[in-house]
Amino acid sequence: MCVEYDVLSCNTGSFVPFTAIEGETNQIFSAKPIERLLEAKNQIIAGCSNPVLSISVIGGGPAAVEIAGNAHHLAIQNGCPGVNIRILAGSKLMKTSSPAIQRIVRHHFQKKNITIDESGHVERIENRRLIMQNGQSHTPDLVFVATGVQPSPLFSASELPTGPDNGLLVNEYLQCPQHPEIFGGGDCIHYAPQPLEKVGVYAVRENPVLLHNVQASLQGGKLVKFEPGGSFLAIFNLGGRYGALQKGPFSWAGKSSFLIKDYIDKKFMTQFQSLEKE
Repeated sequence: MCVEYDVLSCNTGSFVPFTAIEGETNQIFSAKPIERLLEAKNQIIAGCSNPVLSISVIGGGPAAVEIAGNAHHLAIQNGCPGVNIRILAGSKLMKTSSPAIQRIVRHHFQKKNITIDESGHVERIENRRLIMQNGQSHTPDLVFVATGVQPSPLFSASELPTGPDNGLLVNEYLQCPQHPEIFGGGDCIHYAPQPLEKVGVYAVRENPVLLHNVQASLQGGKLVKFEPGGSFLAIFNLGGRYGALQKGPFSWAGKSSFLIKDYIDKKFMTQFQSLEKE
């Protein structure tokens, strides 16, 4: 099917590009996309009927940390005090975060008996058996893959200009230079003026500019530039209503950090619920 357009806005998100998986995949879940999130939750709950449940999380970034912390809390809530969670973090856990955040996460997970494995990377998965580059292997009950995200291969397959990460190349107007009728935002783009982290805050900041420029392009108006802005507030949900907060050089952890995150997230989502009722 072909769909014609005058102006196109691309917001296709991202996915976890871990392809070295062979055999059974029913117990393997990726951080993105999240279509199987409910299935993952139900499998953890079902696994709690056993005295011991083992979960491995492949990756060492914020997504891996949040999955590990919340999977642990879910298992404890459902009567599985013997849950065994191992984070296969590669060379270092949370290496792009501040040393303070790294210490907070490590200390919190040590108290929860969550294992942080920094002995090397996972080479491949064979029927849930995780084979490490150093020759070691693990066979957990459930596997979560959170090894970083990439934009959809849609753009390179369409022979559109892309950046080093294969994201749609856009200029300061969030516009494809070679095809000015195409715009994009969020994880699926490569912002030419400067690389941007794949975090939701940039998508939120881009949205008003993207909306304005799409409308302006349709109506012959003037485009406005996107300004990424300065440092942003990052709050990591470590499970059990406990969070770790970072804003520039400032770091904080505890229930209050989670409550701030919960308030911001719910306030943002309420905007869409309000639009749905209109």
